[in-house]
Amino acid sequence: MGISIRSGRPIYLGNGQGDFQENATMKQLGKFSQWLPDMDLEFDAHDEPRVAVPHDDLHELITKGQAAQYRLNKSRSLSNNYSDIKIESPILEYFKSRFIDLELQETWLYSRLSCPLDSPARSLDGNAPDNTSAFAMQPLGFVCNQTAFSYICSSPSLRHQLGLFEYPNALKITNELVPIFSMSRPSSFQDIPFPSPYYYEGLSDFDTRALENSTCSIDGEGEWTLRQEKDPELSDYFNAHFVDIVNCGEDCDGEKAYFNTVDRDEPAEAWNKSVPLKLTFFREWHENILTPWVHYVPLNKDGDEIPEIVCFFEQDPAGQKIARDIGEGGQLWANKAIRNDDMDVYMFRLMLEYARVQDDDREYLGFRPLE
Repeated sequence: MGISIRSGRPIYLGNGQGDFQENATMKQLGKFSQWLPDMDLEFDAHDEPRVAVPHDDLHELITKGQAAQYRLNKSRSLSNNYSDIKIESPILEYFKSRFIDLELQETWLYSRLSCPLDSPARSLDGNAPDNTSAFAMQPLGFVCNQTAFSYICSSPSLRHQLGLFEYPNALKITNELVPIFSMSRPSSFQDIPFPSPYYYEGLSDFDTRALENSTCSIDGEGEWTLRQEKDPELSDYFNAHFVDIVNCGEDCDGEKAYFNTVDRDEPAEAWNKSVPLKLTFFREWHENILTPWVHYVPLNKDGDEIPEIVCFFEQDPAGQKIARDIGEGGQLWANKAIRNDDMDVYMFRLMLEYARVQDDDREYLGFRPLE
């Protein structure tokens, strides 16, 4: 989806997803576009990321960026006015593309390119083990570091466990550092995260309900064809069901086997007083705002720890208190920190920084915090 800023006004150029992406993004940008210089913005219309820069190129770019940031921080004469340059309008059409179309194909070899050469993801051994020591407490694998857990380069097993890497619905990527704003991204991609228009428009609002009246449920997509088995001590706490099979052809193996949904198409779920159990490898705009084990419970990809978590939260008095604290605290914090107003502030600051970076005088623009 393309949007241009001209003379302080956002101009929609087309190719948004449905009505919500155009409406939400234009509404949001319109709140502060008067303070932005002329510039062109590219938003990912799909849920899949777009930018995967090879490790050597990425390392060189980061090194140059750090040096430039150092010079900026040392500068004693910073300006708060962007260069007065008028960009040609309208944008001319260009019929060549630097994007590789990987729709419905295995994408792991492209998706791991930004990983260090000595990381498990870059191993020549197709069966290289995951490095779980950085994020999991054994033997059950409780996630103790969500950032390390979502670091794709440590978990080559995701090649066959994450839909994005095995059979994405729509994936067009580039190996150049192109500024693309995406709703979420794995750690091995370099898209710029921005708040989801889907959530900004309130299209996924959940009814708030008290913890006492809620049940522990795990939803998934797929088909059960092997067996049914119950654990009498745990079955009362779960309301699990399979709702549909999506993106499968008539002869798709997915119609005959059980698939576990790891990441939803959208970013984060809405927070209510229930305890959020969150299993995600995708990083979003609020990654540094929501804290694992404080505002939600992070889950490992194999799910071996889930029964123990449920037993602790439901049967242990200390666990019941912790569950209540997470549920109520998560909702309270979400209502303070990930509202539409917070998305507006994040987006405004993101656009100000993006405008600085694209300005030829980028090393002389900014502000100096009080010392």
